[in-house]
Order: sequence, then structure tokens, then C-alpha cells
Amino acid sequence: MYGPSRSEVAKLVLGTVTGSVIEWYAFDITAIAASIAWPYTFFQRPDAFTGLLFSLSVYGLAFLARPLGGFVFGHFGDRYGRRATLTWTLVTMGVCTLGIGLTPSHAGEWSVALIALFTFMQGFAIGGEWGGVSTWITEYAARSRRRAFWTSWVNQGLALGLVLATAAFSVLISTLGDAGFVAGAWRIPFYVGAAATVPAVVVRMKMVESPLFDSLQKRSQVERAPAFAVLRKMWRLVLLMVAAWFSVPAVSYVVTSFSPAYLKLSGMPAETGPLSISIATVALMGLILLTGLLGDRVGRRRVLLLSQALGFVLAVPYFLLLNTGDPLLVIAGQTLFYGATQFGLSVISAYLAEQFPGRYRYSGAGMSFQIGALLGGGLAPVVASYLMDAFGGPKGSWIYIAGLMMAYSAVSMAATLASRETVNRELD
Repeated sequence: MYGPSRSEVAKLVLGTVTGSVIEWYAFDITAIAASIAWPYTFFQRPDAFTGLLFSLSVYGLAFLARPLGGFVFGHFGDRYGRRATLTWTLVTMGVCTLGIGLTPSHAGEWSVALIALFTFMQGFAIGGEWGGVSTWITEYAARSRRRAFWTSWVNQGLALGLVLATAAFSVLISTLGDAGFVAGAWRIPFYVGAAATVPAVVVRMKMVESPLFDSLQKRSQVERAPAFAVLRKMWRLVLLMVAAWFSVPAVSYVVTSFSPAYLKLSGMPAETGPLSISIATVALMGLILLTGLLGDRVGRRRVLLLSQALGFVLAVPYFLLLNTGDPLLVIAGQTLFYGATQFGLSVISAYLAEQFPGRYRYSGAGMSFQIGALLGGGLAPVVASYLMDAFGGPKGSWIYIAGLMMAYSAVSMAATLASRETVNRELD
């Protein structure tokens, strides 16, 4: 069995994660734009709450598309290879990101239809990205005792993409003001993201294929319809993995997609949300590295369980800090809650990919991740927006939104306890 050196693994991680950074940046600028720009550009309504709810509901289409992308790209990735499939996820994301940036704001229903289409296709692309990159790195580092550490870089790409997205919007709002931002400056990050996909596609095309997948091909053990086989043979495992991790995206998107609007409607400056999220995400990136190493020592489940327990305990203190209206306390709240609930990302790539055999790995890990993202990240911000509208704004609704976060965390803890540890599982 071929065992790449540490430097070869690092080279593959750098090449693959670069593309992931760009894809997550594009996906995250859409989330932030849906929260603080689109309600005033595409979804103008008599009151801000209704416009926000419409906007986040359209953005939720991306989450509907993510499991579909995990299924389709998972099929091709397990059938024809990780590298070629992941090249197409980047191409799709680049085209759709450019499309959002170019969609006119004055075309009425046509503008809304185009935004919905491009957002849906962004979700389709990101649906195939995560499972493929996680599988590619997990398999390439199959002989390493640091698989969780190496695969933690997949979600460093997720975090760095968010940092770049929030930083871009923070700079634009602080430079051009809220009016200039809504008038059209919000489109600039979309043009940048589309341009950045071109070199990323070139880099990804030059990377080497997974040696484990090559071995499957040589032994003629590649499944003809792998994604269908996962749903037929391993659906119970997929459901368990969905429940075990879906609290992570639920909390993440309440922080990154919902909280900027929550803070703005609480009377804070529009740049407070993106700026606080940028700071929180930078702190998280360091934490992911440390807990990735920890996951290789104590196991994936323990790290994930600790993160979920902190999400349950800290939900109420988080909103109490946001409600102070003090910028420093808001930043502290975002940093504490986001870091404590998201460091489980350090082990989730290894945890999900190691649950499935090689012939189903891209499909199984990808669908588990993306269905969890739909039920967590896609649903939670919309429910939070509904609760804020139903209970008269931030002051009356925060306790119910905190309860929503606690419920997600409790379900995920129960599912994680029911799952198996994979820290020493042999992938050959």
C-alpha cells in the first residue's frame, strides 16, 4: 500500500484546501448579503422583518441543494475519482457567484428568480465540495497517525473563507457607508470570488488522485451506483451521522447569517456583525488546529461531544452578551460562542469519512454532512428569523432562539454517544 510522505500530504492538503477556501468564501458572501443587503435590494417589504425572512428563505434554497449536490457529486466522485469531480464543483461555484454579482436589482420577479437559481446552484456545488475534499485528504493520509489533524484543514478552509467574506463586507460598509453598500458595493466581493476560481481550478487539476481510489479501480471494486448503494445499504448510518453533527451548522449559521441582522435590528451599526464574526472566526482557526491534534489523541467523539455540550450551556449567555449593545461584549460573545461550538469542525471530516468504506466514502460522508447542513444551517436561521418576527423583535425573541440552539445541541449529543469511535480504524 502506497504511503505518501508528510510533505506530500501537506502539498495535497494545501492544493485542495485552496479551492475550498474560495468555494466557502463565495458561499458565505451570499449568506451575509442575504442578511444585510438583499432585504433592501431584492426583497423590499414594508417592514424589515418580512424582507429579512423572504431573503433568508431564498438563501435557504442553497441548503436544499446541498444534499442533492452531495448525492450527485458523490456518485461521480466514487465512480470516476475525487480530483475530476472536485474540479467541476469549483467551476460551478465560480459561474454562479458571477451570476449573483451580475443580477440586476430592478428586474422585479426576474431578479428574484435569478438570485434563487444561482443560490440554489451554489448550494449544489458546495454540496459536492466538502465530502470530496474530506475523502481525498482522509484517504491520502490513510497511513498517518494524524488523520484528524490533516483533515482539520478542510474546515480551516471553511473558516478562512468566512474570514475573507466577513472582512470584505466590513471594509466595504465602513468605507462606503450603509447606503453605498446596499446601492451596489455588496456585489464587489462576488466578482472577486468568481475571478479567484480560475487559478484554483488550474491548481486542482494538477493534484494527484487518491491512492486508495486508484487501488479500488485497479481491483475493479468501484461501485457502479455508489450514492444509491449508500441510501439502500447504509441509510441508518447516514441518519445517525446527520443527527450527530447537525448542531454545528445550526449554531454556525445563526451566528454568521442571522446575528448580523439581529444586531442591526437591535440598533447596532451594520458593520458590527461582520466585524465580530471575522474576529471570532480568526480565533476559531487556531482552536481547530489544536483540537484536531487532540482528536488524534483522545478520539473524534470526545472532541465533538465537548463542543456540543458547550453549545447547550452557552446559548443563553451568548444572547445576553449580544443584548448589551456594547461592541466589545458583542465581540466577546461572538468569539466565545462561535469558538466553543465550532471547534468540533476539527474532527468532523475524519469522523464522517472514516465511518464509510472506500467505495462509498465520498457519497456517504458528503450526504451525511450536507443533509445535516440543511436541517441545521439551512433551517435554523429561518426559524430564528420567524421567532424574531413572531415575538416582536430581538428583545422579545432571544430566549426562544437560545432554546432552539439548546435543542439542536441536545439531539446531537445523544446521536454522537450512539455512534462509534473511528480514531484507529484501518482504511485499507
